[in-house]
Parts: sequence; structure tokens; C-alpha cells
Amino acid sequence: MPVNPSQHDGRAMPPLTRARSATAANLVAMAALIASAGLPPVFIAEHLDGFLLAGRGGALRACGGVEAYRNCAVLRSIVVAYQVISNNRSGDACAGIHAMWRAA
Repeated sequence: MPVNPSQHDGRAMPPLTRARSATAANLVAMAALIASAGLPPVFIAEHLDGFLLAGRGGALRACGGVEAYRNCAVLRSIVVAYQVISNNRSGDACAGIHAMWRAA
């Protein structure tokens, strides 16, 4: 029988919030989330306007950004919190990323 990816241990998991733009107030939480994934939390402030965030229960659960240059952009630091991935029995780690970029 298929498992509903929005459930864990029989409890419905609330969805991630719709994506929103990052602000300077989010820098510490973003750096912690990025570092928790083993990625270097560098140049976040310098490219803050290219980051989107999503959360659950008031906590930051996903972020991702682009470094925009004159004729190209670098996709970087896309992180979905372990809690989002581990609570999703289907293993669809992309759910957090999709939630972030839907509203972009």
C-alpha cells in the first residue's frame, strides 16, 4: 500500500510555507542550516537578494540561492532540513525545494 509522503508515524506533517525572500534577519538561521548540510556558509550576505526561504512551525527548513552575475548565475546552497527529509517516507527530498521555488 502506498505511503502518503505528507505523513510520518500516522501523523499528517504540515506543509512548508510558501517561499519568501530572505532578509538580513535570516542570516544566522540560513548559515546554520547551510552548515548543517556540510556546505560552507559563505557569501550569503553578499548574495542575500538571490535567496529564497521556506519554513515549518516558525523554523527555517529550506533555503536556496543564486549568485547573479552580468550574463550568468550560479545556483548554490540549496538545503532542505533533515527533519523534512526524514519525516517523508517516500524519500522525496525534492519536496522542500519545490515548496521554495513554487512562489518564485
